[in-house]
Amino acid sequence: MPRSALALALFAALAAPALADPPAAPAPAVDVSGSINLGLFAARDAYFGAEAQPGGHSADYHWAEAIGRLKLGKEFGEHLSIEVGGVAVRTQGADYYGVEDKGFAALELAKLTFKKIGGADLDVALGRQEVVFGDGFLLGDGYYDCRAGVWSVPLNYFDAARVDYAAGAWRATGVVAKLSPSYGPQWGALYGADVAWQVAPNATLGATRLARNDSGATDNDARATSIRGAATFGRLRLAGEAAIERGTIKGRGLDASAWHADASWRFGAGDDAPYVRGAYFFFSGDKPGTADVEGWYSWNYRWNDWNQYYLGDINGSQTFADNTDKKVALLEAGFKPSAKLRLRVFALRTRLDTGAFFGLPADAPRDFSDEVDAVVDYAASEKLSFWFFAGWSRPRDAAKLVYGDKDGAELFANMTFNF
Repeated sequence: MPRSALALALFAALAAPALADPPAAPAPAVDVSGSINLGLFAARDAYFGAEAQPGGHSADYHWAEAIGRLKLGKEFGEHLSIEVGGVAVRTQGADYYGVEDKGFAALELAKLTFKKIGGADLDVALGRQEVVFGDGFLLGDGYYDCRAGVWSVPLNYFDAARVDYAAGAWRATGVVAKLSPSYGPQWGALYGADVAWQVAPNATLGATRLARNDSGATDNDARATSIRGAATFGRLRLAGEAAIERGTIKGRGLDASAWHADASWRFGAGDDAPYVRGAYFFFSGDKPGTADVEGWYSWNYRWNDWNQYYLGDINGSQTFADNTDKKVALLEAGFKPSAKLRLRVFALRTRLDTGAFFGLPADAPRDFSDEVDAVVDYAASEKLSFWFFAGWSRPRDAAKLVYGDKDGAELFANMTFNF
């Protein structure tokens, strides 16, 4: 073979792999996850035994809730992801909101996320998604549920555009979200910005700004500004948040406020040590005879755990539709007998601020209720868990004027399987 032909053949052999189409990269895997949740509920003397009950039922209720979730997620490299998730719920029996033998399904997640834009720690998420500022005192629940105990069917999504940015010890989030009609005849958008600063390994500060543009019948153009902080000093932890509201509601000026402060102490090292916690919550009520609205508009507060921020299960799910016009003192204690078992007890006393939320006169009593809740959590495995709840509440003078004079009680049991 001539030397030129041999060289040409050798070149072709070496170049062929580079000139050929590269092997197809494996398609990104789809992450599949979900959960199955089964709950049994029993409530005695709901609404303190009031004669008028939802659906004309008696004051005693027994029902079950079944909730199934499925979530699909797919990553496209380091900079793009898509998540889609749905939920199906079935109420069997009659709950104390008047829901009886009904089911529904919803798309609760449909999010497209662009990550690390321009190489910076900047993400943009578009679509149906969860948005939480801080620990959810103001913003965290975008869909109002009227099933079970409000919190037991946790649909929290917003239809929103969200931007997250991080730089060192700083975190910032901005969001524009559609107002959900589940909260009433509102129409328009919610705007929010949040900044958090990790001051030290044991201390954080944060600030939130919220604004509504509501052209619906609710005509609620409220504005809110809050600051928050938390710090740990050995076994002592202090935390709190304070907020003011301005803007207008149906043409009336808004001049309201809300805050909470809490302190906890652990009797040992580590998160599993026994602890006690005390907290106080204030949400202003309207003052009769003034031009402004002083009653706190409760925005989109979130249920993260027991009494945060649905305060008292009987109080937070039955007698108060919103965190407004009330003062709540809370005492909590808990410990873990084993790695899988946790026990907690809560005691709450609720007073009204002005009583205007219930239409009570200025000279009406303010003491509303006392409540005691006990919760047992058991983690059988990484995927299977149970919790049991028992609650009792006694109406005081103000609640007797609005509802009834009987002590209320609840027993709940729940099983969750995650996959």
